[in-house]
Amino acid sequence: MSGAVARERVSAHIERIAVPSPTLPPATTTNAWVLGQDDVMVVDPGCPWPDGQAALLAALDGRRVRSVLLTHHHPDHVGGLDALLEQTGAAAYAHPLTAAALGRDDLRPVVEGDVLHVDGVEWQALHTPGHAVGHLCLWSAAASAVVAGDMVAGEGTIILAPPDADLAAFMAGLARLAALEPTWALPAHGPALRPGGDVFRMNLAHRAARTEALAAALAPHPQAPSALVAQVYGPLPPAVVPLAEVQLHAHLRFLVDAGEALEGPLGWARAR
Repeated sequence: MSGAVARERVSAHIERIAVPSPTLPPATTTNAWVLGQDDVMVVDPGCPWPDGQAALLAALDGRRVRSVLLTHHHPDHVGGLDALLEQTGAAAYAHPLTAAALGRDDLRPVVEGDVLHVDGVEWQALHTPGHAVGHLCLWSAAASAVVAGDMVAGEGTIILAPPDADLAAFMAGLARLAALEPTWALPAHGPALRPGGDVFRMNLAHRAARTEALAAALAPHPQAPSALVAQVYGPLPPAVVPLAEVQLHAHLRFLVDAGEALEGPLGWARAR
C-alpha cells in the first residue's frame, strides 16, 4: 500500500494527517488528528501497513507524541496503534467499551466528561454512541473544534451497522454536537468541515429525512430490504447496494422501536 499522506493545518494546535487505511470507498484514508504543537496527542492512527505508519511518523516532524486516543474500535481507526506506541512510547486512551471490543487491557480509560490537557489546550471527552458503543468525540471550547470521529464524514458517508450501531443514539449525538456550535467539525475521513454546528445539523436532517422516506415506503405487506433500498435510494451501483441495505437496517430498527414498523420472516412492513 502507498505510504503517501495528505496534510491540512487547521490551526496552530490542530493538524490533519490522512493516512492510508482499510476504510469504505470512496474514502481511502483515515485522518490521524494531531492535537498540540510540541507535546501532541494523535487521534485514530488507522493505517495497518508499515509504509503508511512510517509516513505518519515522518509527518509528525519530530514532535513528541505523549498520547494516542482512539475514537472507537473499528479497524480503520486502530490499525496503526501498536506501531505508533512502539515508536513513541506514548500512553493510549479509549473508552472502556472500546477497550473491551478490542480485547485490550492496556488502554487508559476515558469516559464522558473527562478533560484531557494537550499542550496547554483542554479537550473534553464526549461519549457519543450510535456508530459504535464506545465512540468518543473531543470538544475544545478554546479551539472551537470537535474531533468528531465517525459522527460525520468529509468524504463518503457514515455507515450504521446493527447491532453495534443505534440510529436513535447517533442522532442524539449529532444534536448534542450541533448545540455546541463549534467552528470546526474534524471528521475521521475527508477535510475539516465548517461551520461545525451547521455540519452536524445537516447530517441530523439527512438521517431524519432518510427515516421519513423509509417510513413512507413501508407497506402493509412485508417487503425485503432490497425492495426498500430501491424505493428509498433509487438506482445504485451494484457494489453499493449491500452497504445501503446495512444502512437501511439501522433505520428500520429505529422505526420498529418507534412502533412504526414490524419485522417478520418475509421482510419489513408498516405497523399502522
